[in-house]
Amino acid sequence: MKNLLSFWIALMLITALSSCHQKLAITKEFSCQNQKISAPKETVSDFKKTFSLDLPKHWNTKLYYDTKQSELFSADTLKSINETIIINASMVEESLTLDDSFKNRLEQAIKSGGLTTLKTGSADFKSYKGYYHLGEGVDKNMPIRVFQWYIDCKDNRYFRLKIDIYGDENTDTKLCQALSLMRTLNINKQ
Repeated sequence: MKNLLSFWIALMLITALSSCHQKLAITKEFSCQNQKISAPKETVSDFKKTFSLDLPKHWNTKLYYDTKQSELFSADTLKSINETIIINASMVEESLTLDDSFKNRLEQAIKSGGLTTLKTGSADFKSYKGYYHLGEGVDKNMPIRVFQWYIDCKDNRYFRLKIDIYGDENTDTKLCQALSLMRTLNINKQ
């Protein structure tokens, strides 16, 4: 009996420890290994407290809101623009249907913004359905990669993540580092 109890305790500890380090399914789409930002983090919530993320403490983070959405902008402003990652996370109070019509509208918006599509696909977050788009183009006379992830939160709102990566060095690593931060995303119930 004592051995059985020890076994269950060990199993629960292993499960708990491994779940803390689980990768998001979307990181597999980009062959992310263990790229992460190894800086002390703090939990940051959007203005309306609809979601929170653990972000590096030294990053500059600004909150914005209006009647339709609550946004969080964050970046390491100690680095030059071609070395940093710019994150725009927002909760939009509007229903979202991730169907072909949505995908076509997104593709048109991407093209009109001067970006070329590199990769798209479905990528769920926890129990929520999601869709992502990765594009590239030129902004401020610099190469840019723009990653967007739309997550349908079901209750007439959706989460949108946008990651801007300027320059053409280490773009895959920077994308994986930004996506590693999304492991800490907590979407609050309405």
